[in-house]
Amino acid sequence: MNVSLLRHKVLEGGSVTLGLRNLAATDDVVDAERLTFHVLQAPELGQIRVDSVAQHRFKQRDLARGAVQYAHTGGEVGQSPVTDLITVTVSDRSELQMDAASPVPLIDIEFDVLPQAVMGGGFYPPNFKLKSGPTFHHFWV
Repeated sequence: MNVSLLRHKVLEGGSVTLGLRNLAATDDVVDAERLTFHVLQAPELGQIRVDSVAQHRFKQRDLARGAVQYAHTGGEVGQSPVTDLITVTVSDRSELQMDAASPVPLIDIEFDVLPQAVMGGGFYPPNFKLKSGPTFHHFWV
C-alpha cells in the first residue's frame, strides 16, 4: 500500500476544483473514465461535491469535466490557516471491495483553508457598521 499526498489552498467559505491535472489514474482492464474514486476519510471542515451535491465517491470522468470540488463549510477559521484532509482510493468498481489480497493505493489530499481576512500578509479585523452611525473596528486580544 502506498500513500500519495496532494495539497490545495482554498479560502474559508470557498471551494477548489479537483481535476485530472492533480488526480488521475489508469487501469489495464477498465477505461480510465470509468474508474471510481472512493472517499475513505471525509473532510471535517468541508464536503466533497460532485455537481454541487455532497458525495463519497466520484468517477474519473467527473474529474475530467471539472465537476468535483472540495467546499469549505466549516465557518470562520480565525487568524491562521487550518488544514482539512481527505483520503481517497481508486477502484475499477463502483462499490469498493477491500481485502488483503488486493491492496489499494491511498491518496491523502490536504486543503489549507485560508482566512478571508488575511490579505497581503497582514490581518485585517472585520468592520462593524451601524445603520446610522460610526464604523466600529473589532480588535483581537
